[in-house]
Amino acid sequence: MGGDLVRSLPSFRAGARALRPPVRLLPVSSPTRRLGGTPVHAFRQGSARPKPGKASIAPRSGGPGACGREGGSAGPVKLAAGEQRSRVAAAPGLGVLPGMEGQELPYVLIDCIGGKHGVYEDHVEFLEKHFHLITMKEYLENKKFLTEKIRAIYMWYHKPVINEELLQSLPNLKIVANSGVGIDHLDLKLLSSYGVKLANTPFTVSTDTADMGMALMLASSRRLVEGYQMAVSPDTEYFPADWLGDELSGATLGIVGMGTIGYKVAERAKAFEMKILYHNRNQRNKEEESAVGAIYCKKIDDLLQQSDFVLLSVNLTPQTHKLIGKRELELMKPTATLINISRGLVVDQDALVEALQNKVIKAAALDVTYPEPLPRDHPLLKLKNVIITPHIGSATKKTRRLMMENMIESIQAGLTGLPIPNEVIL
Repeated sequence: MGGDLVRSLPSFRAGARALRPPVRLLPVSSPTRRLGGTPVHAFRQGSARPKPGKASIAPRSGGPGACGREGGSAGPVKLAAGEQRSRVAAAPGLGVLPGMEGQELPYVLIDCIGGKHGVYEDHVEFLEKHFHLITMKEYLENKKFLTEKIRAIYMWYHKPVINEELLQSLPNLKIVANSGVGIDHLDLKLLSSYGVKLANTPFTVSTDTADMGMALMLASSRRLVEGYQMAVSPDTEYFPADWLGDELSGATLGIVGMGTIGYKVAERAKAFEMKILYHNRNQRNKEEESAVGAIYCKKIDDLLQQSDFVLLSVNLTPQTHKLIGKRELELMKPTATLINISRGLVVDQDALVEALQNKVIKAAALDVTYPEPLPRDHPLLKLKNVIITPHIGSATKKTRRLMMENMIESIQAGLTGLPIPNEVIL
């Protein structure tokens, strides 16, 4: 939830620029950051994929399933003792990585390819320009050869699961690159105890997640889901004239967590002529407050009592676990709406159900719940004054591509001793 300044990561790719046509520059990043962070670094995409030499790992050809392509379908991957792939550690279009000249590409562990939670199929070709991708299935079937080869983990959709058993089996592991902002699924102390660095991609997802916050606010205030259901229902004979929603213009928005995402929400809310209050660990500077017309509430209670819409945009930590419970909901206006784009466990869901059923608050719009998805008989799914979306705050093609590129950048930096974009200090 920080507002650190942007600084550029020193470039180590200058030598390759003269060898390729001009390309569009993506945003630059900052070096090491804490949980609030500084913007990420996305880099230039490369040119044609280099042709590999003799492959030591069989092609992945398994059919789709819960995890898509997990490795060859014709049995274990065949690896001769001491055999290595021959591709060189030069990121195509980016130049040779310092300290890796003439070396083979780094071995990076992933969970699987395709399926419900695997690395996207259309990301694989670009990833393989930079790394030897090893699925968990391949690793488990060839542990003896691969255990000392793997130097990084590419964690997509919280997979592969990282526990002590896995860390013990990877003596040369240097870095874990995690997709997205949240790291509550990781044991940070365990990673630190093994000397493994961690990076995530917070600033890549901020714009889309802020858009999602506004979309939920608009959908809830104007009752879009109910309106759609009325419009398409075979039982609808007329549209009632007294079917009304609420305006955003002139309403008070209270943002809990004015980090990058929260601030982008404030920028959008200003365009809707909303009054903006915010509660944060640290007050933003006067220039930032003035730019969006935001007023700082040192106590969250003050924000809750005054806001027509309360939007949650915080990291899940022990301090924010069930930050909004029965007491906090009762402080809100009976006409207020709660919007959650952070993590499901930031809200006491039992207390939220009770508050919505008893009209303690008017409505809720949630992109996150706990668990995800909710059990199909959960009471939140039966309430008309609730909108729930399937945790899609960052789910756009462009953003997921940028997340992938940022994770590559972090892994490369972590393996070459350079400052790691968006490193999370453990």
